[in-house]
Amino acid sequence: TALTFSLVPPPPRPPAPARGLWSLAAAAGAAATLRAVSAVSVGVKWPNDVVRPADEEPAGLRKLGGVLCETAADRLVVGVGLNVNQTAAELPPSAQIPPASLFTETGRALDRRRVLAEFLVRAERCFAELRSPAGAARIRRALEAELAAWWRGRILVCRLRPGTAAAADAPPFRGRFCGLDDAGRLVLENADSSNAERITTADAEILRVGRRRKDEG
Repeated sequence: TALTFSLVPPPPRPPAPARGLWSLAAAAGAAATLRAVSAVSVGVKWPNDVVRPADEEPAGLRKLGGVLCETAADRLVVGVGLNVNQTAAELPPSAQIPPASLFTETGRALDRRRVLAEFLVRAERCFAELRSPAGAARIRRALEAELAAWWRGRILVCRLRPGTAAAADAPPFRGRFCGLDDAGRLVLENADSSNAERITTADAEILRVGRRRKDEG
């Protein structure tokens, strides 16, 4: 019922600073695939979760899948997991972000082979473009625009990931999305600060997405 697989892009392995952008681009490709096959509103929760908005949920989101990039020898391995045809009873009973599948969102089963094929076409094109500085810059701008449209008018409640420097003493903070840097790291404006402080981080995780203001649509 689920779709789980790994991709190994051909060498050379992308340099470490670029891997965050590869992971985010793969997650965005997965989200675009799920939109194409189901017409469900699906996007990305930085850095690698595939989600849909759900104002009725505590987190403001429901999770449909995710992407994890790891290195093995001289290769990058892109692991992808997507919830396609699971029923509500087959999904985890509790999670920080409530899970969902395309089946629970649409009430109909989908052909997982079609989902995989659609994703592979996007991934091959995207990974080829990421190989060049100009292509990576184009993809970063496209991802930035997509995230900005998704999060317009929303406050992101974030925290540093457990195990990272200073995470133990750092309380959750609220931010507004400002963009992505060249490595795909998140740039936030601190919503709790009066001086419009900007935070660039690869170590934050988004706990909750606030409701969109009514005047933002």
